[in-house]
Amino acid sequence: MRKIKVVMLILFFFVNVGQNVYAYEEKLTLPSCSDKNSEVHFIDSDDDWLRINDLNKSIFCVKPADYSKLGRIVLTASGMAKKKRYILLDNGEDKHPSQLDKKMLAKVGFELQGAKYWVIDRMSYWDSNNAFIPNILSHSDENIFNRYFIYNVNGGAIVLHPDSDNNTIQNSRIERSDISLYMDRAAIELNNNGQDNISIKNNKIVNNEIVNFVDGIQLVKTGNSAQKFVNYEGTIIDSNHISIDSRIYTDCKGNPKTDGMCAYAENAIDLKAGSLNPQKPIMISNNKMWGFQKSDTSKSYLDDIGVAIPIHYDVANVVFEKNVVFNTRFAFVIDAPRDGYAAEKLEIRDNIFYNILSSAIFATDIDNMKIHDNLFKKIAYGEDGYGKGVFSAFYFNDSTNVSFYNNKIVHSFKSAEFYVKEEKYNGTPTDYYRFNNNTYFNANYASKNNSYEKSVAIVDKTSLLLTEAWENPTRHYKDLHIVTNRLNNEQSEIILPRVLQ
Repeated sequence: MRKIKVVMLILFFFVNVGQNVYAYEEKLTLPSCSDKNSEVHFIDSDDDWLRINDLNKSIFCVKPADYSKLGRIVLTASGMAKKKRYILLDNGEDKHPSQLDKKMLAKVGFELQGAKYWVIDRMSYWDSNNAFIPNILSHSDENIFNRYFIYNVNGGAIVLHPDSDNNTIQNSRIERSDISLYMDRAAIELNNNGQDNISIKNNKIVNNEIVNFVDGIQLVKTGNSAQKFVNYEGTIIDSNHISIDSRIYTDCKGNPKTDGMCAYAENAIDLKAGSLNPQKPIMISNNKMWGFQKSDTSKSYLDDIGVAIPIHYDVANVVFEKNVVFNTRFAFVIDAPRDGYAAEKLEIRDNIFYNILSSAIFATDIDNMKIHDNLFKKIAYGEDGYGKGVFSAFYFNDSTNVSFYNNKIVHSFKSAEFYVKEEKYNGTPTDYYRFNNNTYFNANYASKNNSYEKSVAIVDKTSLLLTEAWENPTRHYKDLHIVTNRLNNEQSEIILPRVLQ
């Protein structure tokens, strides 16, 4: 028992210092590809896929080959909770496919139609210049995509359509390096297909690496402007690395430039719908997001100001917890409601925001938002890219019931400057905003006013100094080491100085 307790303490420590413990990952024990097992079916040619829905077979061992000319393989058969159906790469290795040469991979995609309890492990898809989406789920539950590898596709990678619940996408790498592939698609997407009164519930997106996609993860709501009833309750987005890098940066005129101020990309996590169930919010936790620049619009219809997490269209019941957002233009932008508020019942807690060029939180038309126990370090430190100076680090407009408390704002230019504007509601900002017990160090703590505001000095001044720990790097506050490219053969490390307490 003592050993167990020690292990638990160690795991708790790692969670608190930002290391990934994949609490939501589905642990798998995969069957072997043995020709002595009558339930095994070997796939080595296009014709071998004809038996994929054969109920007498449950383990499909796929030899390396390009099967993409078949289009998506349609799965209609279902397994059971205690007897799943498996599609496994059979190449004599157990390495992640992103670590292997293409000749060792199976290029294949799937469409699940009412299919349940499939485990799809180590499949791949690459080099698709059209809008083809390799993997689609419709009315399909309890499936697991594990260790998938998607590279340079111009569509999305995996899309879940209505009534596809309790699925897991984990340990996968979805990557783009071809700068010309900039269709506005997300790597992983929940999509209501333009329908109202639909739900896609309890799906998990865990420990994936998404690199250089136009959008990383997107919860979509399409349809008419009055549409409200799209429910993504219980969605978990945990421990993913979502980033863009210099391979798709441009000079804002369509030309590649490794240190450019633009990119053929948009966002990390784009929310256009939320949860309709307050008891089952969308949980976004332990993710690392970085590198987002303003979209290059010169040769594309992409249009974004460089936001890691935009929230639009009446999004409700979302919790952001223990994420790290860094080296990007904006962390959050919350705006553009179709009916009512852009967002309500949001909680942003215990996150690290570091090296944000413009606003950390730029929010309009929100209700009931709690922002607490976060570290904001080096916020609003440079030009906004439009030649207009700097956005305020925290901007709130036409919002109600906003609480900002127990946050630390450190070593930042204008990072404690709050720009509060009220045009829609009666009263002063102090009727709608509560600032309590925040701490500032080397940060401007002024509240900005202009002729459009009814603002007062609402920023509390409980303490302008933290502790000597910020002065002495050996005391309490330590560097955060983030390992990137964990799933392929190109691991590297990013260090964020003195952000861990």
